[in-house]
Amino acid sequence: MTAKARSFVCFSIAMLTTALPSRGGETESASVPPASEILAKLRHEHPRLLASTTDFARLKEGIATDARLKEWHQKLRDRAERILTEPPSR
Repeated sequence: MTAKARSFVCFSIAMLTTALPSRGGETESASVPPASEILAKLRHEHPRLLASTTDFARLKEGIATDARLKEWHQKLRDRAERILTEPPSR
């Protein structure tokens, strides 16, 4: 994987995880759908990612055109690069 691709993956993961709302310790009960329903909804291009190819394309376009998003991208990329140089946590 190239450094550019690695940085983009790190940025994407960071964007997705920071975009999730904080629950502030609240607990909420949720019903778990049957496995067949879960498997039927998986994306074929990459079943473990919540974002689609279209989402990533829109994100790239936004970075190119939106100054604030470009700034966030650079900050997240810098953070991701720093994390990659740190030793593994124990």
